[in-house]
Amino acid sequence: MHSQKCLRDLRPFSESDLDSIGMGMGLRGLDACRSEYVAGPSPTIADIVCYCEIGQCSVEMFGLFDLSKYPNILGWMERCKQIPGYTQAHELCYQIAPMVRAKVQTFNSLNSKL
Repeated sequence: MHSQKCLRDLRPFSESDLDSIGMGMGLRGLDACRSEYVAGPSPTIADIVCYCEIGQCSVEMFGLFDLSKYPNILGWMERCKQIPGYTQAHELCYQIAPMVRAKVQTFNSLNSKL
């Protein structure tokens, strides 16, 4: 849902974009979480739902937001990739990811010349 805004605008999220859609506080809150998963020591539906939104924004997927300053989120994302069914559920995303990243890069290149 959130990444649709960026795909429509063809630009990566900025910190102010994240705050304006209410995701900034969520990322900071999730990064502050000290459990292995969103709701505790094992994965739940909460992890699957959160990963759908956050994972597609990552540099690895669509390149909409650099999560490198959120090390706990990056660790959580790696743990989520181990959840059974992850590969099958994200197959299409990985297929279209290069195209989306290319569009984001093209937009960034054009935007930097303005």
